[in-house]
Amino acid sequence: MANVRLEHVYKNYRDVKAVIDANWECNDGEVVSILGPSGCGKSSSLRMIAGLEEISNGSIYIGDRRVNELSPAERNIALAFENYALYPHMTVRQNISYPLKIRNVEISEIKKRCDQILTMLDLHDISGYKVTGLSGGQKQRTSLGRALIREPDVFLLDEPISHLDVKLRAKMRDDLKSLLKRTGHTAIYVTHDQLEAMTVADRIVVMNLGEIQQIGTPMEVYERPQNKFVATFIGEPSMNLIPGSLKKQGGKNIFSINGQNMEVPAEVQVEKAAKEGKVSFGVRPTECFLSLTEKKGWLKGKVYTITKGIDTAVYQIDIDANHVRIVAERTVGGTIGDTAWVSFDFQHSRFFSEETGGRINLSK
Repeated sequence: MANVRLEHVYKNYRDVKAVIDANWECNDGEVVSILGPSGCGKSSSLRMIAGLEEISNGSIYIGDRRVNELSPAERNIALAFENYALYPHMTVRQNISYPLKIRNVEISEIKKRCDQILTMLDLHDISGYKVTGLSGGQKQRTSLGRALIREPDVFLLDEPISHLDVKLRAKMRDDLKSLLKRTGHTAIYVTHDQLEAMTVADRIVVMNLGEIQQIGTPMEVYERPQNKFVATFIGEPSMNLIPGSLKKQGGKNIFSINGQNMEVPAEVQVEKAAKEGKVSFGVRPTECFLSLTEKKGWLKGKVYTITKGIDTAVYQIDIDANHVRIVAERTVGGTIGDTAWVSFDFQHSRFFSEETGGRINLSK
């Protein structure tokens, strides 16, 4: 295994800047996910690490080696893509063992390593089957096995389970996390699915429009997003961003939305945010409170939509043209058009600058 390091890496496609000044590292044995929407530069980043795309500028290191000019074969990496790229005329065992066969590894060693992979991926019972008759999950595990058997320095995965159905994708997320932890492989995992990234990765590199927005653990990017993009991209339902202003009034901190005022608890340090003037208050739907009876000091609005789940419901409350999403118990009831009152857990306060979009550090 080895670490991977990107130093001021750029990728341009003529006038399109696909990756802009990427600086980050995947440590030895770590799983890092590159997460972002389509066209953000995540696959281009992975393909440059793999040697499938030339670097426009900068340097990439695998271990101590600068690999800019090395071919994919010389980088000792293994790739797994959304497209399984399996050989349909071969069995599961033959597909997995093929990378060793073309390297002229001894037959006894091939059998030993293939047996280990088959056991690890629970494929022994179907090892003699042709891959054409396998399920999507079995094909995906076969593809992963073929990559793993090479014992690479770095394991690169590009949207490996995005095409599977919902139930199978959930199982494969857990299987991948367990597999990567057991093998201890250094792995870089590209996905547009935040749940995959949050489940599998030790750290997440969030990208948008070619630029890195934030790097951190899953909980860091969820709890402390660095800007509005990360705040709304991570989390389902996404974070509410409520525009307003902070001011001092009668010795109290007041958050004001189009004339409606709400007191912010004194223990919440909002001085830096107050200096910004216009801000957006960021709050998760699970950190909001809803009442269909009047509550003094709460914001008043109307029920805009109700999406009911098994145990909870997601309410959208229209507060002066701001739609605030709230996760509440199904027993709250109510119908569209009802008057509602909303409050927030200010202990999880996140304020963002309306001018820059960046999060304001509230600590003094």
